[in-house]
Amino acid sequence: MYKKSLVRIETENRSDLSNPALNDIIATNHVIVSKNTRKERLSRACKAAVLMITLGFVAIGIVILTVAIARKLFSFIIQLNQMINVIRDF
Repeated sequence: MYKKSLVRIETENRSDLSNPALNDIIATNHVIVSKNTRKERLSRACKAAVLMITLGFVAIGIVILTVAIARKLFSFIIQLNQMINVIRDF
């Protein structure tokens, strides 16, 4: 009995949902599971890949910038040390 009424309700809900004019008006308990198309999945995968590549380039840029700043700072410290030695020798 319960199963038959459930099937009837689902059938009624499907027929109601097939009418495009009623789609926005009728609130039903029937959950429509739509499978993403291959194109949508590929689009999401491409977006994720582009995001990961972009984040990779940003990370590489940060590393290069850090190394460049460290080399400049190291060079500055060596020059400063040489200047201190010259002043001390006076």
